[in-house]
Amino acid sequence: MRLLDIKRYVNIAYDNFNPKFSNNGNIYYLDNVLEVKQSLQALYDSGILIFSNLEINARNQIVSSITDRLILDSNQYNVYKKEIDQLRMAISVLYSWMNRYVQTEDTDDIINIKLPVIQDISILAKSCSIIDKALTQSVSEFGGEIKFKQLDYGSSWVTISVATSAAAAFVMGLARAAFYVAKKYYGIKLMQKEYERQGMKNDMLKTLKEYNEQIIKEEINKKAKAVEEEYYKDQPSDPERVGRLRNSITELTKLIELGGEIHSSALLEESAENKIDYKLLSSILPQGLLTDGKSEDEQVDDEEK
Repeated sequence: MRLLDIKRYVNIAYDNFNPKFSNNGNIYYLDNVLEVKQSLQALYDSGILIFSNLEINARNQIVSSITDRLILDSNQYNVYKKEIDQLRMAISVLYSWMNRYVQTEDTDDIINIKLPVIQDISILAKSCSIIDKALTQSVSEFGGEIKFKQLDYGSSWVTISVATSAAAAFVMGLARAAFYVAKKYYGIKLMQKEYERQGMKNDMLKTLKEYNEQIIKEEINKKAKAVEEEYYKDQPSDPERVGRLRNSITELTKLIELGGEIHSSALLEESAENKIDYKLLSSILPQGLLTDGKSEDEQVDDEEK
Protein backbone atom coordinates (compact mmCIF):
# COMPACT_ATOMS: atom_id res chain seq x y z
CA MET A 1 0.00 0.00 0.00
CA ARG A 2 1.19 3.50 -0.86
CA LEU A 3 2.35 5.81 1.91
CA LEU A 4 -0.21 8.41 0.84
CA ASP A 5 -2.98 5.84 1.39
CA ILE A 6 -1.60 4.92 4.81
CA LYS A 7 -1.30 8.62 5.69
CA ARG A 8 -4.93 9.20 4.69
CA TYR A 9 -6.10 6.29 6.85
CA VAL A 10 -4.00 7.45 9.81
CA ASN A 11 -5.40 10.98 9.50
CA ILE A 12 -8.94 9.58 9.48
CA ALA A 13 -8.12 7.55 12.58
CA TYR A 14 -6.64 10.58 14.33
CA ASP A 15 -9.52 12.92 13.46
CA ASN A 16 -12.21 10.50 14.63
CA PHE A 17 -10.63 8.99 17.73
CA ASN A 18 -12.50 10.82 20.49
CA PRO A 19 -13.85 8.26 22.99
CA LYS A 20 -15.58 9.62 26.10
CA PHE A 21 -15.96 7.68 29.32
CA SER A 22 -18.46 8.46 32.06
CA ASN A 23 -20.09 6.55 34.87
CA ASN A 24 -23.06 6.37 37.17
CA GLY A 25 -21.87 4.51 40.21
CA ASN A 26 -20.62 1.09 39.08
CA ILE A 27 -22.16 1.47 35.64
CA TYR A 28 -19.76 2.88 33.05
CA TYR A 29 -20.45 4.38 29.63
CA LEU A 30 -18.38 4.73 26.50
CA ASP A 31 -19.74 7.41 24.14
CA ASN A 32 -18.80 8.52 20.60
CA VAL A 33 -18.54 4.84 19.72
CA LEU A 34 -19.46 5.33 16.05
CA GLU A 35 -16.68 7.89 15.55
CA VAL A 36 -14.21 5.60 17.27
CA LYS A 37 -15.49 2.79 15.06
CA GLN A 38 -14.69 4.89 11.98
CA SER A 39 -11.23 5.53 13.40
CA LEU A 40 -10.54 1.85 14.03
CA GLN A 41 -11.97 0.84 10.65
CA ALA A 42 -9.43 3.12 8.97
CA LEU A 43 -6.64 1.34 10.85
CA TYR A 44 -8.03 -2.04 9.81
CA ASP A 45 -8.38 -0.91 6.17
CA SER A 46 -4.75 0.24 6.17
CA GLY A 47 -3.52 -3.06 7.59
CA ILE A 48 -2.12 -1.39 10.72
CA LEU A 49 -4.60 -3.38 12.80
CA ILE A 50 -5.59 -6.94 11.94
CA PHE A 51 -9.18 -8.00 12.55
CA SER A 52 -9.80 -11.51 13.83
CA ASN A 53 -13.12 -13.12 14.66
CA LEU A 54 -11.24 -15.39 17.04
CA GLU A 55 -10.29 -12.51 19.33
CA ILE A 56 -12.68 -10.97 21.83
CA ASN A 57 -11.36 -7.52 22.66
CA ALA A 58 -12.51 -3.93 22.95
CA ARG A 59 -11.47 -3.08 19.38
CA ASN A 60 -13.60 -5.80 17.82
CA GLN A 61 -16.56 -4.96 20.05
CA ILE A 62 -16.39 -1.30 19.01
CA VAL A 63 -16.08 -2.11 15.29
CA SER A 64 -19.08 -4.45 15.57
CA SER A 65 -21.21 -1.89 17.42
CA ILE A 66 -24.23 -0.22 15.79
CA THR A 67 -24.92 2.16 18.70
CA ASP A 68 -23.08 5.29 19.77
CA ARG A 69 -22.92 4.23 23.44
CA LEU A 70 -21.64 1.08 25.12
CA ILE A 71 -22.63 0.18 28.69
CA LEU A 72 -19.84 -1.47 30.68
CA ASP A 73 -19.40 -3.05 34.08
CA SER A 74 -16.29 -2.30 36.13
CA ASN A 75 -14.27 -5.21 34.68
CA GLN A 76 -15.17 -4.26 31.11
CA TYR A 77 -14.36 -0.63 31.85
CA ASN A 78 -10.82 -1.53 32.94
CA VAL A 79 -10.25 -3.58 29.76
CA TYR A 80 -11.70 -0.89 27.49
CA LYS A 81 -9.85 1.93 29.24
CA LYS A 82 -6.51 0.14 28.89
CA GLU A 83 -7.03 -0.61 25.18
CA ILE A 84 -8.34 2.89 24.46
CA ASP A 85 -5.29 4.48 26.11
CA GLN A 86 -2.93 2.24 24.15
CA LEU A 87 -4.73 3.06 20.89
CA ARG A 88 -4.69 6.79 21.66
CA MET A 89 -0.93 6.74 22.11
CA ALA A 90 -0.33 4.58 19.01
CA ILE A 91 -2.55 6.77 16.80
CA SER A 92 -0.87 9.92 18.07
CA VAL A 93 2.61 8.54 17.28
CA LEU A 94 1.51 7.34 13.83
CA TYR A 95 -0.10 10.69 13.03
CA SER A 96 2.97 12.63 14.09
CA TRP A 97 5.38 10.41 12.11
CA MET A 98 3.30 10.17 8.92
CA ASN A 99 2.68 13.90 8.68
CA ARG A 100 6.30 14.76 9.45
CA TYR A 101 7.89 12.39 6.90
CA VAL A 102 5.16 12.17 4.24
CA GLN A 103 4.45 15.81 3.53
CA THR A 104 2.79 15.30 0.14
CA GLU A 105 -0.98 15.67 0.39
CA ASP A 106 -3.37 13.42 -1.51
CA THR A 107 -5.21 15.62 -4.02
CA ASP A 108 -7.40 14.82 -7.01
CA ASP A 109 -4.62 15.71 -9.48
CA ILE A 110 -2.34 12.99 -8.10
CA ILE A 111 -1.37 9.91 -10.13
CA ASN A 112 0.30 7.00 -8.36
CA ILE A 113 2.50 4.73 -10.43
CA LYS A 114 3.76 1.38 -9.23
CA LEU A 115 7.05 0.70 -10.96
CA PRO A 116 8.06 -2.80 -12.06
CA VAL A 117 10.37 -4.76 -9.77
CA ILE A 118 13.62 -2.78 -9.76
CA GLN A 119 16.48 -5.24 -10.06
CA ASP A 120 19.06 -2.78 -11.35
CA ILE A 121 19.45 0.85 -12.42
CA SER A 122 18.69 0.04 -16.07
CA ILE A 123 15.16 -1.13 -15.17
CA LEU A 124 14.57 2.04 -13.17
CA ALA A 125 15.83 4.22 -16.02
CA LYS A 126 13.74 2.27 -18.54
CA SER A 127 10.59 2.60 -16.43
CA CYS A 128 11.05 6.35 -15.99
CA SER A 129 11.68 6.71 -19.73
CA ILE A 130 8.45 4.84 -20.51
CA ILE A 131 6.47 7.09 -18.15
CA ASP A 132 8.04 10.20 -19.69
CA LYS A 133 7.25 9.09 -23.26
CA ALA A 134 3.74 8.01 -22.30
CA LEU A 135 2.57 11.04 -20.39
CA THR A 136 4.62 14.22 -20.73
CA GLN A 137 3.52 15.34 -24.19
CA SER A 138 -0.06 14.04 -24.02
CA VAL A 139 -0.72 15.55 -20.58
CA SER A 140 0.81 18.87 -21.63
CA GLU A 141 -1.35 19.00 -24.76
CA PHE A 142 -4.40 18.26 -22.58
CA GLY A 143 -3.58 21.27 -20.39
CA GLY A 144 -1.85 19.54 -17.50
CA GLU A 145 1.75 19.44 -16.32
CA ILE A 146 3.79 16.52 -14.99
CA LYS A 147 5.49 17.20 -11.67
CA PHE A 148 7.33 14.65 -9.55
CA LYS A 149 5.99 14.61 -5.99
CA GLN A 150 7.60 11.72 -4.13
CA LEU A 151 9.03 8.23 -4.19
CA ASP A 152 7.66 6.09 -1.38
CA TYR A 153 10.25 4.98 1.15
CA GLY A 154 11.19 1.33 0.75
CA SER A 155 8.80 0.72 -2.14
CA SER A 156 8.47 1.13 -5.89
CA TRP A 157 5.59 3.64 -5.79
CA VAL A 158 6.11 7.00 -7.52
CA THR A 159 3.72 9.89 -6.99
CA ILE A 160 3.30 12.56 -9.65
CA SER A 161 0.98 15.53 -10.07
CA VAL A 162 -0.68 16.40 -13.38
CA ALA A 163 -1.94 19.84 -12.22
CA THR A 164 -5.71 19.29 -12.57
CA SER A 165 -8.30 16.64 -11.78
CA ALA A 166 -9.35 16.69 -15.45
CA ALA A 167 -5.80 15.81 -16.49
CA ALA A 168 -5.75 13.02 -13.89
CA ALA A 169 -8.99 11.61 -15.34
CA PHE A 170 -7.40 11.84 -18.81
CA VAL A 171 -4.34 9.86 -17.65
CA MET A 172 -6.61 7.18 -16.22
CA GLY A 173 -8.41 7.05 -19.56
CA LEU A 174 -5.06 6.29 -21.21
CA ALA A 175 -4.33 3.71 -18.52
CA ARG A 176 -7.64 1.93 -19.09
CA ALA A 177 -6.95 1.83 -22.82
CA ALA A 178 -3.47 0.38 -22.19
CA PHE A 179 -4.88 -2.21 -19.80
CA TYR A 180 -7.39 -3.30 -22.45
CA VAL A 181 -4.60 -3.66 -25.00
CA ALA A 182 -2.49 -5.62 -22.50
CA LYS A 183 -5.33 -8.10 -21.97
CA LYS A 184 -5.83 -8.41 -25.72
CA TYR A 185 -2.14 -8.94 -26.35
CA TYR A 186 -1.99 -11.47 -23.54
CA GLY A 187 -4.70 -13.60 -25.15
CA ILE A 188 -2.93 -13.48 -28.51
CA LYS A 189 0.43 -14.43 -27.01
CA LEU A 190 -1.08 -17.36 -25.13
CA MET A 191 -2.60 -18.60 -28.37
CA GLN A 192 0.74 -18.24 -30.14
CA LYS A 193 2.53 -20.16 -27.37
CA GLU A 194 0.00 -22.95 -27.76
CA TYR A 195 0.60 -23.11 -31.53
CA GLU A 196 4.36 -23.34 -30.88
CA ARG A 197 3.78 -26.14 -28.38
CA GLN A 198 1.79 -28.07 -30.97
CA GLY A 199 4.67 -27.82 -33.43
CA MET A 200 3.33 -25.36 -35.99
CA LYS A 201 5.86 -24.67 -38.77
CA ASN A 202 8.06 -21.58 -38.50
CA ASP A 203 6.75 -19.92 -41.66
CA MET A 204 3.19 -20.29 -40.43
CA LEU A 205 4.19 -18.95 -37.01
CA LYS A 206 5.84 -15.95 -38.66
CA THR A 207 2.71 -15.23 -40.70
CA LEU A 208 0.56 -15.60 -37.58
CA LYS A 209 2.84 -13.29 -35.61
CA GLU A 210 2.63 -10.60 -38.30
CA TYR A 211 -1.15 -10.95 -38.40
CA ASN A 212 -1.42 -10.67 -34.60
CA GLU A 213 0.85 -7.61 -34.53
CA GLN A 214 -1.47 -5.95 -37.03
CA ILE A 215 -4.46 -6.78 -34.84
CA ILE A 216 -2.81 -5.14 -31.84
CA LYS A 217 -1.90 -2.04 -33.87
CA GLU A 218 -5.52 -1.75 -34.93
CA GLU A 219 -6.71 -2.17 -31.33
CA ILE A 220 -4.31 0.55 -30.13
CA ASN A 221 -5.50 2.84 -32.91
CA LYS A 222 -9.15 2.21 -31.97
CA LYS A 223 -8.42 2.99 -28.33
CA ALA A 224 -6.51 6.15 -29.24
CA LYS A 225 -9.47 7.38 -31.27
CA ALA A 226 -11.84 6.46 -28.42
CA VAL A 227 -9.72 8.42 -25.91
CA GLU A 228 -9.68 11.43 -28.23
CA GLU A 229 -13.44 11.22 -28.69
CA GLU A 230 -14.02 11.05 -24.93
CA TYR A 231 -11.59 13.73 -23.77
CA TYR A 232 -11.62 16.11 -26.76
CA LYS A 233 -15.37 16.13 -27.30
CA ASP A 234 -15.62 19.75 -28.42
CA GLN A 235 -12.75 19.57 -30.90
CA PRO A 236 -12.49 18.05 -34.38
CA SER A 237 -10.44 14.87 -34.69
CA ASP A 238 -6.72 15.48 -35.26
CA PRO A 239 -4.70 12.63 -36.83
CA GLU A 240 -1.47 13.90 -35.26
CA ARG A 241 -3.08 13.99 -31.82
CA VAL A 242 -4.42 10.47 -32.34
CA GLY A 243 -0.85 9.43 -33.17
CA ARG A 244 0.43 10.90 -29.91
CA LEU A 245 -2.35 9.18 -27.97
CA ARG A 246 -1.48 5.94 -29.73
CA ASN A 247 2.11 6.29 -28.60
CA SER A 248 1.00 7.01 -25.01
CA ILE A 249 -1.16 3.88 -24.95
CA THR A 250 1.68 1.81 -26.44
CA GLU A 251 4.14 2.99 -23.79
CA LEU A 252 1.71 2.47 -20.90
CA THR A 253 1.02 -1.05 -22.19
CA LYS A 254 4.76 -1.75 -21.89
CA LEU A 255 4.76 -0.45 -18.32
CA ILE A 256 1.83 -2.71 -17.41
CA GLU A 257 3.54 -5.66 -19.12
CA LEU A 258 6.64 -5.15 -17.01
CA GLY A 259 4.52 -5.23 -13.83
CA GLY A 260 3.75 -1.53 -13.47
CA GLU A 261 0.40 -0.06 -12.44
CA ILE A 262 -1.23 3.36 -12.82
CA HIS A 263 -3.67 4.53 -10.14
CA SER A 264 -5.57 7.73 -9.52
CA SER A 265 -5.87 9.45 -6.16
CA ALA A 266 -8.58 8.09 -3.89
CA LEU A 267 -10.07 11.60 -4.07
CA LEU A 268 -10.68 11.40 -7.83
CA GLU A 269 -14.25 10.26 -8.28
CA GLU A 270 -14.34 7.28 -10.65
CA SER A 271 -17.19 4.91 -11.33
CA ALA A 272 -16.77 1.30 -10.31
CA GLU A 273 -16.60 0.14 -13.93
CA ASN A 274 -13.64 2.46 -14.54
CA LYS A 275 -11.53 0.87 -11.83
CA ILE A 276 -8.60 -1.14 -13.20
CA ASP A 277 -8.07 -4.55 -11.61
CA TYR A 278 -4.38 -5.15 -12.22
CA LYS A 279 -4.57 -8.40 -10.27
CA LEU A 280 -6.36 -9.84 -13.28
CA LEU A 281 -3.03 -9.71 -15.14
CA SER A 282 -0.46 -9.81 -12.36
CA SER A 283 -1.75 -13.14 -11.04
CA ILE A 284 -1.46 -14.94 -14.40
CA LEU A 285 0.80 -12.86 -16.64
CA PRO A 286 4.42 -13.98 -16.96
CA GLN A 287 6.71 -10.96 -16.99
CA GLY A 288 7.84 -10.06 -20.50
CA LEU A 289 5.03 -11.92 -22.25
CA LEU A 290 3.45 -8.89 -23.90
CA THR A 291 6.25 -6.88 -25.49
CA ASP A 292 9.99 -6.77 -25.90
CA GLY A 293 10.01 -3.49 -24.01
CA LYS A 294 11.09 -1.42 -27.02
CA SER A 295 9.37 1.70 -28.22
CA GLU A 296 8.20 2.06 -31.82
CA ASP A 297 11.21 4.28 -32.55
CA GLU A 298 13.60 1.66 -31.18
CA GLN A 299 11.97 -1.07 -33.26
CA VAL A 300 12.35 1.05 -36.40
CA ASP A 301 16.04 1.60 -35.57
CA ASP A 302 16.53 -2.17 -35.19
CA GLU A 303 14.83 -2.83 -38.53
CA GLU A 304 17.07 -0.26 -40.26
CA LYS A 305 20.15 -1.95 -38.85
